Order: sequence, then C-alpha cells, then structure tokens
Amino acid sequence: MVFKKPGIGFFHKETSPYGILQTVLMAKKARTKRKHPVPMLQSKVGFSASSKKDKMPAAVRKLMNKGMGFHKAGRWLEAEKAFSQAWKLEPDSFSVLAALAQTYSEMGARSKAIELLEKALSLHGPSETLLGIMGQMATNMSMHDIGERVWRMILPFNPGEPSYYENLAGALIEQEKFDEAITLLNDTIQQFPTNGGLWNSLGVVAQARQQFAEARVFYREAISHYGRDHRFWSNLASTEEDRHWVLLFAQRALDLKPDCHETHMLLATLNFRKGFVAEAWDHWEHRLAPTRAKGQNVSFRFSFPRWQGECLSNKTILISGEQGIGDEVFFYKSLRHIYAQAKQLIIAAEPRLVSILQRTFPCAIVKPYETESMHGYSYRGCQAVEELIENGGIKIDYFSPIASTWPHAWGPNRIDIPVDNAGYLSASPGLVKKWKKRIEGLGGQLNIGISWESQNKALNRVGGYTDVGFWRDVAQIDGVNLVCLQYGDVSERLAQFTNETGVKIHVWQDTDLKHDIEANLAIMANMDFVVGPAVATQMFSMALGAKTLLLARGRPWWNFGSGLEEKQLNYAPNLRWIDNHIHLLDYGTKEREAYKFWPEAEKEVRAIILEAIEAKKHLVASGEIN
Repeated sequence: MVFKKPGIGFFHKETSPYGILQTVLMAKKARTKRKHPVPMLQSKVGFSASSKKDKMPAAVRKLMNKGMGFHKAGRWLEAEKAFSQAWKLEPDSFSVLAALAQTYSEMGARSKAIELLEKALSLHGPSETLLGIMGQMATNMSMHDIGERVWRMILPFNPGEPSYYENLAGALIEQEKFDEAITLLNDTIQQFPTNGGLWNSLGVVAQARQQFAEARVFYREAISHYGRDHRFWSNLASTEEDRHWVLLFAQRALDLKPDCHETHMLLATLNFRKGFVAEAWDHWEHRLAPTRAKGQNVSFRFSFPRWQGECLSNKTILISGEQGIGDEVFFYKSLRHIYAQAKQLIIAAEPRLVSILQRTFPCAIVKPYETESMHGYSYRGCQAVEELIENGGIKIDYFSPIASTWPHAWGPNRIDIPVDNAGYLSASPGLVKKWKKRIEGLGGQLNIGISWESQNKALNRVGGYTDVGFWRDVAQIDGVNLVCLQYGDVSERLAQFTNETGVKIHVWQDTDLKHDIEANLAIMANMDFVVGPAVATQMFSMALGAKTLLLARGRPWWNFGSGLEEKQLNYAPNLRWIDNHIHLLDYGTKEREAYKFWPEAEKEVRAIILEAIEAKKHLVASGEIN
C-alpha cells in the first residue's frame, strides 16, 4: 500500500517537538538502498549466548535446537517440554536457563521464569541475554520504572541494537515521561533512520498526547520501512477515524500475527461499533487471554465447563464479574434472562455490588469474589462459593464470565437485546427515601448529578474525560442544582469552582461514593439527569434506568452499531448521546480535526436542561406535579 507523504512543511520545528521528521523525510530522497531490520516490541533475546563454561553435550544441544524450533513457531508448550528435558541434563547451563526462562515468560508462567532468572544471575552474572529477558518481563508486567532501569543497563552491552532504545522509550512513555522519550527517539532515529520500531515509538508518543494526525504520519513512516510488523498496522488503525481504513489496517495486522490479542480486541470494538455484533463476539473472547498485559485480563480459578448457551433448565450456573466495576455493571443486563432460565443462579460479584444484586435477584446466591495479583497476573476466585461446594451444598454445571453471557443469553445480534425502560438493577427503597428528603432540601427545580472523569488514567482513555469547569455555564441556569457524583477527594476543585462561579456543587461529606454504590444508586434515583463521560457512574445510572446524558466524544463500542442519527441506545432508551453532531463532519478533514468537542457538548447539555426546566414549569402550572 502506498501512502501519500506530507509536504516538508507539515511540521514546524518551533511548534512541534518532533523536529527529526523534517530531516529524515528530506534525507529519504538521497537513499538508494535500505536495510530492513525486523523491529521488535521488546528486546532481542537470543539463546545462542553462553558462558565459557557452557559447553553442551550433544544430547542437550539436540534438545535445545528442537526447543528453539518450537519457540520460533510460537509453540510454547512443546518448546517448554524440550527445554525442560535439556535442563534436567544441564541444570546450570546459561543457555538452557535463559531459553527456559524466556519460554516461561512467553507462556505467562512468570513466577517460574523469575526463579530461573535468579538462578542464572547467581551463576553467571548479568548479561545482555538475561537483562533482555528481565526487561521484557518488566514490560509485560507493567513494571515500567524497573523496565527503564533494565533497558538503560543493557545498552552498554550492545549500543548498536535499536530495539533496546525502542524499549527504553516505551518504558518512558508508559511513565508519561514524554519529553524524555521524544529526546531519546529524535537522537536515536538519526542513528537508525530506517528502523520502523523507532518511528512506531514516536507515533505512540504523539498518540498518547492526543496528537492523532502526527501519530498517523509516524506509523505510516514505520510501515514504509518495514511493513510486516503487525504493531505498526494495528497502531495506525487505532488512530484512523474512517472505519473503512480502520478495518483494513486492523485486518492487515491480524494477517501478520493471527494470535495478537490486542488486534483481535481492536477488531472486536470496531465490529461492535459498525453493528457487526455476531462477528465481534469471537474477537471479544481474546480479552480473557492470560498473556495480555497487566490490568488487561483476569484468570479465573473456576474449572467448571464454560456455558455456551446450553439450556439452563434444572441447571446451576456460576457467573463471575470481570474487568472494571463499570463494565461489570453494564454486562449485568443479561442476568435477568439467566435468572429466569436457570434452576439456580450463583453470582461472584465485586464486593460493593453484592447487596444490590441480592436485592435485585432475591433467589440467587450472591457472594463477593477475591482478586489476587501476582507477577503481573490477576487471579479471581470466590472462597464463599468454594465452601458451598466443599460442604456438598451445591453442584455447579456451568461457569461464565459476565461479558461472555450476552451472545448466549439472547442471541449474537444487537436487535436481540431486550429493552429495559426501567433499568435492570434496583436501588434500596429506604435509601431512595432518605436521599429524596436530603435532595428536596436543596430547593430548585432540576437536580443534575455530574461526574467528569474516571480514576483510570490510562492514556487511551483520558481524551474522553472533561473537568469540573465543563459545568460553569450550566451552573448559572436558574433553578438547577448540581450534585457531585465524582469519586475521590474533590473538595479543592469544588471550592475553586464555587469561587469562580459563585455556585455550589452539592456533596455530602458523610458519603464515600467510591465505596458506597448503594448510595450512588439512591442519589441517582432522585436525579432528573445524570450527566458525564463513559465511566462507571454513567454505567450505574444506565443500569438503574435513570435519565442519562452521555458525553461521548466518540460513540463507544457498546452502542453496537446504533446509527449516528440515533441519539438514544435502542436497548437503553433512557440513555442519550451528547456528541453535538460531530459525525456530520467528514473524516480526515481539517474541520473535524479542529472540532472543539467539549464547548459544543456543553451547549447541547445546556439546551436539554433549559428544555427540561420549561417542561417542568408547565407540569407544575397545569397541576400535574407539585
């Protein structure tokens, strides 16, 4: 595929931190021959390095060659078997220890890998190979501060290996040390101008800073140097707006690496957005792969058969929550169907949700799950359920993570999802009454619950957040009460807001909204609107059936292909998108790139609130409400 290159003046050194781009693009005209190194996501780790004492018998070398063949093909179990046999014959061999440690790392058995690395270091001291494996594991386990130190340690062993600079830059980016990363990459690209991995890293920096146009240029530059690295295509797909190109680029990435879980997840969300829901579910299962990065997966300790849609009559099924609490609540929509079909429903839930689920599904068994993190993996189990089984009180026929229940509960298409006008979770009647009294004491005509961000500050999410300043103009509307639903200690920000606007955002210091989800639901049940970005608060509101205005800078994947002209989710009619018609601007245009979403979204929210106030005044005047 040929990409159109930007003109030399595309970036200006005085305004762009990526000054190396102009120099390299100009120099490309003078190149007549290129060397195409294979860029790597992590360090190059070979098994050929050995100490002077590491002389292998023929039988061991044969096993090692066999294992390396399996390793190269990604057949980890067979590679592990061959290397383990070699290890039994040569337990102190540097090459054997390194090969087996690397294989365990690839398999996700990190505790075993760490044990072998410790032994190799004690016997042979630090080396390029061992440091490379350690750096790779630190990256996989999201221990980026340690990764930075390791990649800096490895550079003196081989300063001519560009992938080490790439990995160091990656560790800096993950720690949001963007300026350091740019300086490192600008200097390094001058040494290795044809290395696609370094250009890719520069694209990652730009993307992390929400500079998508620049990121696309860098990813395309990476592809021009080496077009067979799946990362470059997948990253390019993640920055494109035109969904035709996103699908094309993501599929190219998957062709190059069919087992890349993140590309499968990208294709899943893309197909969900386009409405190809049935196709998306297959890709979606890759979210559970144990080798995904820390924080992106959970391994369940349950060993029961996975439910694939079998009849649940006279059967007991265990459903476990997964992902963040907002995702967990969102997918609980399927529980009502399963609850009606199964002989016994058992739910392993986030502890803060247990009382809510028990009230909503009184005949279900609801227990809190436990999550343990070890060596970058998250393991989830439920001791209370295990005790029920051990005591002979229950026999479980099927198990399913909550998100996997959707295509089996109703069918794989979005049109199969039932409509919930009143939501699918219930608030405590007693708490609703208590909060009603508190909120009525505020006076006013309209109560609006607000939030503006999540505590998840991952780089791919922060662009969808706003701040408390979004509400300045709304706060000036006569008769409006703003009620804070934002987690955490926001007292300083609320005080600043009051000083600037003269308006108080109401918050109750005796309530911890992060830990008391029951209070969240009770407050929301008394709101005229709940407004905010796609974070957990809005998931609670939607589940409750409260009127929810979602600040959607881009339609989330769980709109399942709702047309851009639709302002409501077909299966959640109380949810309304606030995107202020950004979809009317053509992809790739300067107008869309320069579109100021948040000011335009604020205008739309303000208009909706003014309309609601007038409607309420009319109802009061007509005597329909007090």
